[in-house]
Formats: sequence, C-alpha cells, structure tokens
Amino acid sequence: MKFTLFPHTKFQIHKKNSEAALNAFSASNIKYAASIKNGSVIEIVISSKNAEEAKDLLNKNKIELILIKEYGLFTNLKKFKRIGLIIGILLLLFCVYISSKFVWQIKIDGNERLSEAEVEKILYDSGFFLGKFIPSVNYDKLHNEILLKSDDISWVSINIDGNVASVLIKESKKTSSETEYYSNIVAKSDAQIVEIKVKNGEQSVKIGDIVKEGELLISGIIDSQALGVRYEKAIGEVYARTTKQISVSFPYKGKEKIYTGRVYDDNKIKIFSKVINFSLKSNKNIEFCDKIEKSEQITLFGKYKLPIFLESTRYFEYELLEVEYSKREAVDLAFMELNEKIKSETANAELISKSVETSYDENGFYIVCSLECIENIAKEVRIYKE
Repeated sequence: MKFTLFPHTKFQIHKKNSEAALNAFSASNIKYAASIKNGSVIEIVISSKNAEEAKDLLNKNKIELILIKEYGLFTNLKKFKRIGLIIGILLLLFCVYISSKFVWQIKIDGNERLSEAEVEKILYDSGFFLGKFIPSVNYDKLHNEILLKSDDISWVSINIDGNVASVLIKESKKTSSETEYYSNIVAKSDAQIVEIKVKNGEQSVKIGDIVKEGELLISGIIDSQALGVRYEKAIGEVYARTTKQISVSFPYKGKEKIYTGRVYDDNKIKIFSKVINFSLKSNKNIEFCDKIEKSEQITLFGKYKLPIFLESTRYFEYELLEVEYSKREAVDLAFMELNEKIKSETANAELISKSVETSYDENGFYIVCSLECIENIAKEVRIYKE
C-alpha cells in the first residue's frame, strides 16, 4: 500500500456482493476506489470523512463487511496530538519563511496579440516561472534573454513585490510584409453566382455565371490605360448556389459504449512546478474511460493567489459491447447522424432544398442526401510579385 497523507477507510466485502456494493456507491456522492484482493474479496477505499455514510449505505443494502480499517498519516498523528501540533507549527513557520523567497504569482500586462499563456511560455523558456528563487534572478540578463527568445516582444520589465512578479511588455509592431500584401478572391467550390459585393479589387464574374473551384472572382491586379498595372488586396463577398452531397451508412451490427458505473478519481496537488499525487491506487484501465479534468488555484481570503493548484481527474469506466440494431433502430439512428452532418455543413450557408435517397441490404441502412445552398464562396489567395 502506498503512503497516504489524508485519512482513508478501507472496506472489504465478499466478491459475490461486489455488483450491489459498486452500484450503491456509484449512485451516491461518495468518491471511492475499488480493487480485487485474493480473487474472492473486493476492497473499497474511501475518505474517512465518509466512513459512517458508507457503513449506513452497505447496511441498508444488506452487504456484509469482512474488514474495516483506517489508515493515513493524519490518522496516526491522532495518537500524538501534542507532538503533531508542535511539528505542524514549526513546519508552518518554516514554510512561510521559505516561501517568501519564491515567486508565487505572475501578473502580465501590455500584451494584445500575445496571450498570457504565450507570454508565460516565453518567460519559462527564459528561466522565469512560478516557484523561481527570487534572490537568484539577474534582471538584466533575464530581460535580454526574453527579447532574444521572442521577436514579438520589443521591451520588457519585470518587478517583484513580495511574492508577486509584475511583467510589463511591449509587443513588436508588425512589419509591412505582415500587414500589407496583395491578393485575389477565387471560388472555394463549384457554384452558380447569385450576388457579388466588391469592396476592393476588380470584379471578374457576373451574376448567373457558373464557376469552378479556384476560378477568379475578384482580381487584385488592376490594369488601366490611365495608371497602368497596379496591385491591390481584393476584398469582397460572392454568394452563389452550391450543391453538397452527404452519405451515411449505418450497420445493423456494431459496438456501443456502456458505462459500468465504476468511477475513479486521480487527485494531485501542484506546488509551483512540483506535482504530488495523493490518489489511491486502483486497477483502472484509462483506455476505456471517459474523463473530466479540473484545475483550481488556491486563493487566500478571495484575493491572494497561492502557487498551489488542486488538480483532479475523474474517470468513468465503460465497456464496448457488441450490439445488434433492428431495421427501425438503424433508420432512426442513421437519420440522427444525417441531421448532425447537415447542421455542420450548413452552419455558414442558407439551405434552399434537399433530397434524400435511402437503401438497405442485409448489412445495414444507407442514406445519400443532396443539399442546395446559398453561401459565400469567396476565398482569398495571396499574390506574390516576382
């Protein structure tokens, strides 16, 4: 058994009662971990604060207990209250003194294009991060390192007040090659033009024209007798009638995800960049689990953020079972899938009409759906002058 910090209670029950016990725990709000011992015994481990509730739950379901055992560092320290109290006070004072020498929080200001995560990555690559030992920081060297690491930052200043590092940056201005360029507007699909809105450039098609994918719609190269050839950035919208085809095939036999009711929790504390895992060992196979991850930073008095993060991952176990659908079920599920695909395909288009053809054989049910839409087919393509 791994060393654990917080008090936990272990229940052992006969394997024959495992399904009833696990179903009871899964239906409750009690977090647990379960494993098989010696082939005939199921061991369930929970936090000791839920022990009485768990006993009542098992008694209510008439599940016999073989063994109840409590363990954990804090449980053992109950035998040594005075010594534990003294050690705790000393540790607290020591931690307060030591922690005052480290960066607890990084505040970033002045960034517009860059996200905070991108700036934090640049700082980390330059050797500055949560948990950095403050007396070791060479600010001139650090500032130069940041400027060398990123072309997006032209100036940086880092000031530390207590445990909080305030990072002020100025972003580099984009070069003319990034902000100024020339382009054409071409068709992103085959279509028939119904409306043209040109804001910049020269119109190359007219309403009613049938165009192919990649065909020029608005030109950024303007050739006039008065001014000669000039280049522009073509801007505009070209709406056209398009056709799309969606296919769905749904077999009568397949695999379906069925949840077992078993839930596992992984809990970690991250202090600066050090991660401490205090979860109980379990025999879960995360390949067959859905998961929900959470991360929460500890805050004192709702104001002061500490460099301590509580990270938890909850795993929901499932099995892939062979299933066989009736023709009616296959039809319903196939049309549900078709509707989702139509919704995705027409998210930025106006649906004008649709036609559906269906067929089936001994293996499954099939749908072919044709859509007619009105959508903006304008696609910008850069012009590179030689």
